[in-house]
Amino acid sequence: MIDVTNKKDCCGCTACYSICPRSCIAMVPDKEGFLCPKIDTSECLHCGKCAEVCPMKNKTDSGIKPLNGYVVRTLNADRRKRSSSGGLVSSILCSLSEKGYYICGASFDKQYGVHHFIGEPGSNTDIFTGSKYVQSDLGDSFKKIEKILMEGGNVCFVGTGCQVDGLLNYLGKHFDGLFTIGLVCHGVPSHNIWRKYIDYQEKRYNSKITDVNFRDKTLGYQTPAIRLAFENGKQYLATARVDLMLKSYFKHYSLRYSCFQCPSKGIKRRSDITVFDCWNSKELIGLDDNYGYTAVLVNSKKGQSGIEALKGEIIAKEVAVDDLIPAGGGGMVLNSAKYVDKRESFYEAVEELGLESISKTVLGIRTRDRIVERVKVVLAKAGIMKSISRFRRLMKRRYSGKRSA
Repeated sequence: MIDVTNKKDCCGCTACYSICPRSCIAMVPDKEGFLCPKIDTSECLHCGKCAEVCPMKNKTDSGIKPLNGYVVRTLNADRRKRSSSGGLVSSILCSLSEKGYYICGASFDKQYGVHHFIGEPGSNTDIFTGSKYVQSDLGDSFKKIEKILMEGGNVCFVGTGCQVDGLLNYLGKHFDGLFTIGLVCHGVPSHNIWRKYIDYQEKRYNSKITDVNFRDKTLGYQTPAIRLAFENGKQYLATARVDLMLKSYFKHYSLRYSCFQCPSKGIKRRSDITVFDCWNSKELIGLDDNYGYTAVLVNSKKGQSGIEALKGEIIAKEVAVDDLIPAGGGGMVLNSAKYVDKRESFYEAVEELGLESISKTVLGIRTRDRIVERVKVVLAKAGIMKSISRFRRLMKRRYSGKRSA
């Protein structure tokens, strides 16, 4: 029987919940809003299946070193603008859906909660476009995917590394009809913090949210920002310098404990392809613009076929795998998020004082940050911010490389 007394030992992948033969495991939110398994011990058979499929307890090295690396962008300008980076994932999902695949990925519900949904073949895949900086509730996705595969259907699953590992552990065998896309993950905040953020913004604007984009490119790919649209026609746009959700996310205050010791980091991945932002496309392939590129690690022949099937729809430049991994330690491909002391008190402070009240005391957002934010908006709209951001990233990589040498 799985025993999650230490929150660091659970990534919330639902593999244990899905595999239980007696359905005596429920995924229940803890006090911070992260879903964790709760076992009805009176019904438990003590079969041990839940522990066997847990990616935290069984860190597997069954992945292989990538076959190829690519820097990719879609030729569909609108799709690329709406995507978080180069639009590759959106292109693959659209292509596979048209070929008869069910698509399972994270999307918003009507209240802007983040859940994994399964789209029918041929249906609109736009709902899966873009990053969601909240841990997705997988629900019964694993069971539904298994049923489709057992009946001879095809499924494309998109998720974080631990979600992919959880699914593959749960299935326990290879399916030709399954295509997996692993997202290199910075970490995941809880639904609780996201819900409080939504309530805060709707109260602030006195209107309901009608659209969310965690990686809006209005200010350019090099200056990612969150954009919210409201029923009353107003819009909110801000970067991580001043936005409460983005600031707590990128500073690691809001991340799940397991993200600080992620079981799915490393060059060897079990997904058919692994994708992440390619911030250094200029240095790698001589191309760059303000809409972004996708870095891709191809981990299987199936993944290679998926890239090749998009010929004519994407630009894909092959790059040595070692060159594709970010300099200075490998970034989030190889490394877990770094634990910070403020993580201990962040959620307690939010619960006690509210998001707005901790903006200065905990998040350290000052008046000068808001002034700099306004300047950045002006520079971005003038097209200058892109060059500044690229220079800063280049200097950071060179400095990191010297320190690690």
